[in-house]
Amino acid sequence: MTTTVPNSRLVFDRPPNWNVDDAAAVYDEAWAVEEKKKYPQEAVMIDDLVEGAKSAETRLFARIDTNGDRASDGWVLVVAFERTAFDENLREAALSSVLFDPNLRGAPAAVDVSLATGPAARLDWTYDLHRGDGTIEIGTVRSYWLHDEASTMIVQLTFYGQHPELVRSLDGVAQTFHWGD
Repeated sequence: MTTTVPNSRLVFDRPPNWNVDDAAAVYDEAWAVEEKKKYPQEAVMIDDLVEGAKSAETRLFARIDTNGDRASDGWVLVVAFERTAFDENLREAALSSVLFDPNLRGAPAAVDVSLATGPAARLDWTYDLHRGDGTIEIGTVRSYWLHDEASTMIVQLTFYGQHPELVRSLDGVAQTFHWGD
């Protein structure tokens, strides 16, 4: 299914199990209250996510359901920021975006990639999500960073647990990235 990211020129082929939704409606105050009960140590991150979902930078949000059980197995968020001198080198900008994350697990990895849209960067990293019961969930993130005229766009996949098929899905989608009119 061909999808154009709102308020951008980015177009890609979206798999049928990527269900586009309204990020601000999903990440609302009621969601935040429930998440803070499950993850009390992550209150700042949860608040940041709620605020980010409401911002003009958020262009597209999709939940991924790999097995048809209507539960999200992963999420894709597309954001766009005003392009600055800081993010001219996409790989360095991607790496520096997570280096000071207090929940960062291990070293992030960023590589330069070439897409139909031009030079881009791919960033992989994991983080610890602390549950209220003392257990830790490991979050995995893969994102693609690219330039669209005056914007830096980030297409980010996040999931918990083992889902290599989600990474393959995002990588396949990235191969269909192109600029529309």
